[in-house]
Amino acid sequence: MINLMIVDDELLEIEGIKSTLDFRALGISEIYEASNIRKAKELFSIHSVDILLCDIEMPQGNGLELLTWVKEHFPKTECIFITCHADFHYAKQAIQLGSLDYLLKPAQPDELEKVVRKALESIKKASEIIDNTRFSKLWLKHQPLIVEHFWLDVLSHKIPSTHEDMRKAALEINFPGLEEMQVFPILIRTQRWPKKLDPRDEKLMEFALKNIAQEVILKESGNGIIIDTGNGALIAMIYIESSEHIDFNGVKEDCSKYITACQRYLECELSCYMGSTALSHDLRNTVERLIMLDLNNVTHTNKVIALCDSSLASTEINLPDMSTWALMLEQGEKNKLFSEIEKYLQNLMDTMELNSNVMHQIQLDFVQMLSLFLKGKSIQAHILFKDNESIAYFSSATRSVRHMLQWMLHDVERALQCVNKVEKSQSVIGKVQSYIAQNIDKEITCEEIAAKVFLNPIYLTRIFKKETGMAVSEYLQQERLKVAQDLLSRTNMPVSNVAAHVGYSNFSHFSRMFRKYTGLSPVDFRKKLAQRT
Repeated sequence: MINLMIVDDELLEIEGIKSTLDFRALGISEIYEASNIRKAKELFSIHSVDILLCDIEMPQGNGLELLTWVKEHFPKTECIFITCHADFHYAKQAIQLGSLDYLLKPAQPDELEKVVRKALESIKKASEIIDNTRFSKLWLKHQPLIVEHFWLDVLSHKIPSTHEDMRKAALEINFPGLEEMQVFPILIRTQRWPKKLDPRDEKLMEFALKNIAQEVILKESGNGIIIDTGNGALIAMIYIESSEHIDFNGVKEDCSKYITACQRYLECELSCYMGSTALSHDLRNTVERLIMLDLNNVTHTNKVIALCDSSLASTEINLPDMSTWALMLEQGEKNKLFSEIEKYLQNLMDTMELNSNVMHQIQLDFVQMLSLFLKGKSIQAHILFKDNESIAYFSSATRSVRHMLQWMLHDVERALQCVNKVEKSQSVIGKVQSYIAQNIDKEITCEEIAAKVFLNPIYLTRIFKKETGMAVSEYLQQERLKVAQDLLSRTNMPVSNVAAHVGYSNFSHFSRMFRKYTGLSPVDFRKKLAQRT
């Protein structure tokens, strides 16, 4: 007996779905209806629900939130999204590879029937697995989410990697025998998405990646579990019976199929890192080696990399001649420098197996060279590169050769553009004067002004005085008091308000500066003007 629930805030949509198919002919005996998440949860607490048809966007919460709750409390329920968001179309086929499916409104009868039949087949298959595996009673009694949390605790050191500690932890969740299990781990790391994803798309893609891995790598739910590490990686854990051996070549082929499927349907780049069969208490060490393997993979994408075939590269390398690169920077030979950078990185890829240590050494030397170049121009590197885009490039530079190249080209381009502006000192002076005029009502400092043009405050004062005959602070004072004179002569604004309007929070200080500049107090200045008129 199969039960189905439809969750949609539009009652007409629910009626439309009910009238689209003969659900009883498909073997569905009961159909429950809910217009929001709260009602759906109430029905789940009363009835057994095998298939959930759910809209994504609803006034009191979205379908993704409900799905998360369902997977935690009723993991055997098959879930299908039906929504009007056509912008998710690129993810549709990817999700169809897993147990979660996705349809656009209005759902066509043949499409709806197809996904419902797929859900029914998945339920049947899961039932057969539970009946036939040696873990059947445990899987009937316990939820996969508890097991996933157990493995996450093992990998994060919350459960010590000793046989006795793991045995106790397994008993605490009423799942004896986990400590005896043999596991073959595979680390899955997404290396690039075709475009920046918003949070909604990213959540959907996480479901898609996990579901594709479930179907392509594990094939059946009883064969293992897919763990989301929460830091952009998945770990596929294949359970191995004590009397069995892993089909290494078969698993490698499945990983290749997984990468191909993700490329085709999600248009992303990723790599799979295959470990070795390990007992539960040795699992953490194996996974940590896979993480290091991923960290040191700075050249390959869309590749299956086995732990047994890998070797760490030597960190002794010939670093680039930064003095030559600095000379090209000094002479403004951007294209020539870009060519040298690309040639050097390509040569490293061709002649040796790079790793993260090598990339880190290159990055440190490049930062030193670029900082010295900018210092010679009196430009402060930490101000020039403090924007979010520059920080993102810097942070990801050692991730791969492509990332390193993008970071170097970005920083060189930005540095040369800034130098070009600084060398046109009149342009810099104009920017400073314009900034002062726009912020005359604020308490700005010379340091803030210098930061706006990426210059050292002392250097800015020197070139500003050369062009205008006065220091930046003197010019700022002069402009403030000019505006104050204009306000006192043209408006009835109270003197205290005039002071605040030109950036003085201390009225006494304003009065002293005004008297020093005009020979009169602000009040006397206004009275004298009044007498003249």
